[in-house]
Amino acid sequence: MKIIKQCGFGLWIFFLVLGITACQFGNPPVEDSMVEPLAELQSAPVLTIELAGPMKAANAEVSGAAIFDDKLILLPQYPDNYGESEQEGKIFSLPLETVRIYLEEGGGASALRPDEIVMEFNGLLDDIQGYEGFEAVAFAEGYAFFTLETKGADGMVGYVVRGDVHEQAGTVTIILDPGSMTPIVPQTNFSNMTDEAILVCDGQVITFYEANGESVNLDAVVHIFDFDLNPLGEAGMVNFPYRLTDASPGESCNSFWAINYFFPGDTHLADDGRTDPWFQGDGSPDTKIPIERIVSLSIDGAGNIQYGTQGGYGLELLENQEARNWEGLAYWESMGFLIVTDKYPGTILAFVPFGQ
Repeated sequence: MKIIKQCGFGLWIFFLVLGITACQFGNPPVEDSMVEPLAELQSAPVLTIELAGPMKAANAEVSGAAIFDDKLILLPQYPDNYGESEQEGKIFSLPLETVRIYLEEGGGASALRPDEIVMEFNGLLDDIQGYEGFEAVAFAEGYAFFTLETKGADGMVGYVVRGDVHEQAGTVTIILDPGSMTPIVPQTNFSNMTDEAILVCDGQVITFYEANGESVNLDAVVHIFDFDLNPLGEAGMVNFPYRLTDASPGESCNSFWAINYFFPGDTHLADDGRTDPWFQGDGSPDTKIPIERIVSLSIDGAGNIQYGTQGGYGLELLENQEARNWEGLAYWESMGFLIVTDKYPGTILAFVPFGQ
């Protein structure tokens, strides 16, 4: 484990009040450096799956995805927008078999309408200051784990929270436990960035900050919790460039996958291109062109996050090179990946098949 120690006095006071002991904001500019590129990523097609119902709308703002009980789970950023009361929200699911049939029929089938899963908040949202929605979801051993994002007077703060998954007569309900909610230190002072992805592995919950590049977050870490969300410390995080917007376990949780995304408007992350390990050309990537990737990561013997050995996939871009804000990723065993965008350029659910 490594502990971050750089922090301004005022921020120390703020985070000590929260019971947190580490923070770091900003790094000196990265000089142009020679980076030995990793293996070239395979080019991968993006096969769109048409949706019907509430998740089709751009304002669904889907922010995470996961596989649970042979279903694809879609997490809207604001589940509370879909509830029947102030203490209820909804997330959504699609049976994988339904998705498989849709793909086999070449997309000629009717649009897929996700089913609803009720979330009971139990007062969780009542006392959160600056609530900005849910960011990620993962499931394990009868629990659902979520990260949330808030923006208060002192800046961004993330949280992780647990819910109990109840299944009865084919109906799933997730009952959140407000007492489990635990704050997570932001690793930069960037607006709208907290812990954006979550992974469950070997009885531990691991959360990932969104910006881990060398130019903005040199001493990047992941945060680790037990299933009661007691903090277990931090582990080192490889300087993953641009944005990490979701993660999903592969055949084992120690070898997993993540979305790597660069939006040309993110000028504060553009310098990450100087140390982009997948860039194969001379100089740096063209910052006017989006980067959309699914790449492999792994947990090493010391518990730190490193680049994986399985390479990854560079997603085929739209002809007009409009950026797609991929925020949800789910590894589909023996098939490929299911990915979903936030509201830009609209809600897009897609399938990315494994390469050869």
